[in-house]
Amino acid sequence: MKITINKATNLEVYSQIPDFNPGMGIANAIARYGGTSSDYEELEVTDIQRLDYQPIRNTVSSVNSVYKPIIGCTNVTSLSTLTLASTRHYFIPFLSNIDVYINTFRINVTTNRNVNIKLGVYDNISNNNNDSPGNLLITSSNINTNVLGDITVNLTITLLSNTIYWICLGTSSSTQATVRSLAVGSIQTTLGWLPNSNNAVTHLYYVSSNQHLFDPAPAYSLLTSGTGSIPAIYYY
Repeated sequence: MKITINKATNLEVYSQIPDFNPGMGIANAIARYGGTSSDYEELEVTDIQRLDYQPIRNTVSSVNSVYKPIIGCTNVTSLSTLTLASTRHYFIPFLSNIDVYINTFRINVTTNRNVNIKLGVYDNISNNNNDSPGNLLITSSNINTNVLGDITVNLTITLLSNTIYWICLGTSSSTQATVRSLAVGSIQTTLGWLPNSNNAVTHLYYVSSNQHLFDPAPAYSLLTSGTGSIPAIYYY
């Protein structure tokens, strides 16, 4: 089998199953989306791992590159910083546009604190047509942020294409570290807009007494709409 990708975005635009006629994938991509043959490339299915390390609409990062993508990141040229709030569980929605296997997450600390946080991934449920975190799929042990720079967290999960998930970062009651963050204009998925306001809802949060994550997530009625920047959580 071959897939055809847009070389500018490295996103799949056409699949040939089976691959009887090489080149037809590019011809079909041109017919559907325009451009010329130089805009597209055909890849064997064994090369598909090149595509498995990117959020939707994000420029591809090579598997072997030190430049790792960030969950929920799009249209960004620079990061901000965010001092994490105490006693807060940040629930950040994101969409996987392809099946992808992840085994490592990472945050970057710019002001360290000797406190613990936790990371986890939840599936998505609908509550009266509102997307909301559901069951806890994976969770880390305590992550101490008394380190400047990258902190690597080994967690393994397979994400399914066209599926909403929630990354969660939970903090304790202590004064928290400052981490790299995504500004509002760099966030892939928003949950709508606050009434009578210019502010998009970029995440949901729950006020908790500690960093330990709940399974399942707190009920939608207990979550608060969050605006503003979100922690930058890298993955690969």
